[in-house]
Amino acid sequence: MFHPYDADGFLSGASGSPTETWPTYDSDEFLNFLLSEEAISQLDDPEPIRELIARTGGFTMIPDPAAYEVNEKVKALYVKPRVNP
Repeated sequence: MFHPYDADGFLSGASGSPTETWPTYDSDEFLNFLLSEEAISQLDDPEPIRELIARTGGFTMIPDPAAYEVNEKVKALYVKPRVNP
């Protein structure tokens, strides 16, 4: 379910040795796993989920446009102290 994401060159200008391979997952594969008998049978009471899947066709992803909105205001203040000797 998890796959390596190659971020070669990400933060290449930073000092140190940042990780270049990150774990990521395929959301469709994850939802398919949730629908599998392997996952459902691990529940204490799997019958309600089996009924729900039979009635609705399973799980789906619902895009949420607000998830990509940035609603913050950024302010910056730069100060250069002047010291008299």
